[in-house]
Amino acid sequence: MVDFIGLGAQKAGTSWVYACLYEHPEICTPQKEIHFFSRDRYAKGKNWYESQFNRCKKGLKRGEFSTSYLYTPGTAKKIVDMYPQAKLIAIIRNPIHRAYSQFRNAVKAGEIDKDTTFSSYIEHAPSALEQGNYAKQLSEYYEYYSPLQLLVLVYEDSREDPLGFIQQIYRHIGVDDTFVPKMLKKFVNVERTPRFVRLERWMHRFAELGRKIGLDKVVWMIKRSGVTDLIRKINTEKNSQVIPEDSKGKPIDPEVKAKMQEYFKEDTRLLSGLVERNLTVEWGIDEKL
Repeated sequence: MVDFIGLGAQKAGTSWVYACLYEHPEICTPQKEIHFFSRDRYAKGKNWYESQFNRCKKGLKRGEFSTSYLYTPGTAKKIVDMYPQAKLIAIIRNPIHRAYSQFRNAVKAGEIDKDTTFSSYIEHAPSALEQGNYAKQLSEYYEYYSPLQLLVLVYEDSREDPLGFIQQIYRHIGVDDTFVPKMLKKFVNVERTPRFVRLERWMHRFAELGRKIGLDKVVWMIKRSGVTDLIRKINTEKNSQVIPEDSKGKPIDPEVKAKMQEYFKEDTRLLSGLVERNLTVEWGIDEKL
């Protein structure tokens, strides 16, 4: 049995959320990215999926976070067929900033050249924009799950009030919400440009392999020790930790931003109705240019 499933979105603080869930003594989430319902692994069946939680002690809330679940069509039906009573969690982020973060992550992972421009990236990587169509994606889940089962949070709130943000998730899952994780104020997967991409890949693969073979506690201890943070700090190019509107870095080209605002305008308007919050204004999607 799986109690909760995190859906995404990608680059919306899910690694930080996973870290805070992993720490909670009433929660067992041995792997973050299983991608069972959205990829070929689904053919392995329910028994294989639940075997990924065999290390969980009896009585703990079991779950995982796979950022492809929100974006991949048809995933909602697959989840409800197996777990109609599960609690779902979706985190949405300003879609323009989310797309930019995906771009920076592609640079970090070595998927694209460091000199690739943001405008070029979104032109050749459709998912950068498509993953920000949250209303379309959430509507598929609302066909099967009630608002009581599907918790939708806004990433930007986690930066203003991280404790209040994670407490909402704890309450939704049904565990003690007074627990304060040590990772609460520690940024995870900060946007940056590595000096050596291969080193970044090796560290990521080592962590993923460790979790898969049951050494998630060892991986966690290394992460908590600060060793990986130190290595990544040394392996980061100067002036690379920027966000789209950061005055320390290069802002998004106004023309590119205007096109993205137009692209996201209608979906964000529908999204605002779904979550009963005017995100077109909060995210500056409908501002006059």
